[in-house]
Amino acid sequence: MVSEFWLNGAQVEIHKGGYTSFELDITPQVHFGDEGNVLTVKVDNLYHGAIPPTVKTDYNFYGGIYRNVWLKITEPVYVAGVKWTTPSVSAHSAVLQVRSRITNTISGTQRLSVEQAIIDPTGNTVASMPGDTTIGPHATSDLDQRAELKNPELWSPDTPNVYKIRTTIKEGARTMDEVDNPLGFRWFRFDPQKGFFLNGKRVQIQGVNWHQSYPGMGDALPDSRQ
Repeated sequence: MVSEFWLNGAQVEIHKGGYTSFELDITPQVHFGDEGNVLTVKVDNLYHGAIPPTVKTDYNFYGGIYRNVWLKITEPVYVAGVKWTTPSVSAHSAVLQVRSRITNTISGTQRLSVEQAIIDPTGNTVASMPGDTTIGPHATSDLDQRAELKNPELWSPDTPNVYKIRTTIKEGARTMDEVDNPLGFRWFRFDPQKGFFLNGKRVQIQGVNWHQSYPGMGDALPDSRQ
């Protein structure tokens, strides 16, 4: 429920909430060269009244690290995050709004081009959103870009069409970072009498209760058991 992190003896962060993903920037504490680096993690699964689950139950809450962990290595100027919304979707067109966050960790001002390419399920680029941004030294900047697609291939359980948003930042002709994110175009609504509608069609939703445990493993389930 609570995890604390130190790198080479310096505290990096305290994260509260065992059900949420998170990211740490460890760059300032990293030893470059042959010294080596030690990342220390302390995990705490004691009951905390303000951290979910906030109700004591008969479930066992196991400790340890049992989710995927990645080490992300980037250029000094990189895509720190991408968020997107689809304000309007129909069978005939879809509007996509993308906000990318670019971080500059060096001492000079960066003048960059930022392109959002929309790649369809077959791998073809069907739209692009070019843009430019200037980021000061040791700063982060957000850039909003917008595109409209005609006749999108809609996502549904029967036709799980997945597009990609490919975010590329360049300094001149040099690519500094490139990040892909999945995207599904769909619209939905709930009707009090008729239930759930996806892309204009009623879809029956079956609720399930997923208890995260497995004999002999506790909560430490590999992907195959999940």
